[in-house]
Formats: sequence, C-alpha cells, structure tokens
Amino acid sequence: MLEIRERRLWIHGKPTLLLAGEVHYFRLDRAHWADRIVKAKSCGCNVVASYIPWLVHEPVEGALDLVRRTRPENHLGSFIDLCTAYGLKFLARPGPDTVLESESPLDVAGATVNREGPRWTLTPTNDSNKVVVTTT
Repeated sequence: MLEIRERRLWIHGKPTLLLAGEVHYFRLDRAHWADRIVKAKSCGCNVVASYIPWLVHEPVEGALDLVRRTRPENHLGSFIDLCTAYGLKFLARPGPDTVLESESPLDVAGATVNREGPRWTLTPTNDSNKVVVTTT
C-alpha cells in the first residue's frame, strides 16, 4: 500500500525515502543488467528508474516487442524481475516521447533505432486544459 501522509511517502505502513538511479536496460547488453543493478544498489539506491522508449519497443507501427522478439534487451519484464530479485523497486518512465538525450538515430546495444519511427505529437488546442495526442 502506498500513502502520502505527514509530508512523507509511506510504503506498507513504513515511512520510505526513495533513492533512484537510472539504468537504461535497452542501452545495455542484457548480460550487463545485473552488474548495473548491483552497482546502483551499492550506491544506496532502492529504486531503479528507466525510460520505456516507444521507438525501441515499437520500431514499426503495430509490431510491439516487450519480450525480445527483435532484441534480447527488449524483455522489459525480465529487467523488472531482476530489479526485484536484487531488492529494488522499478520506476517506469514510459514514452511515447522520452527524448533520450539524442537528436540522432539512437544506438541501442548495437541496434540503431531511427527516431523517425512511430511519431507521437502533442497538438495544442485553444483549451489550455486539453492536449490532443495524435500519431503521424
């Protein structure tokens, strides 16, 4: 159970401070996942955070891969399970637009992902409380 009370985050009835480190599973060879998770934990992290980049998991519209059909590193569930096995929580940072600190094609564990893949855009409206999500 997750609560916010007394200006603190409480998880399962205990006040908890979350210390997160970024580990981008899709940028690493799968063989290096455990090493990076252990290093994050040794730095005092109790949470691993990562983007879940749309362009990596759906490089072609309609061809979703979360279970390593196209690359072993795409098995998101295995990465989350590995974090849990090392006693860390996982904080998902899903796309579609994750920026990824790159303006060029993204080199992801040896596979180049073209940023021109399925594009999601935010279309402003006249209503300041509303954003329209469309694909192009």
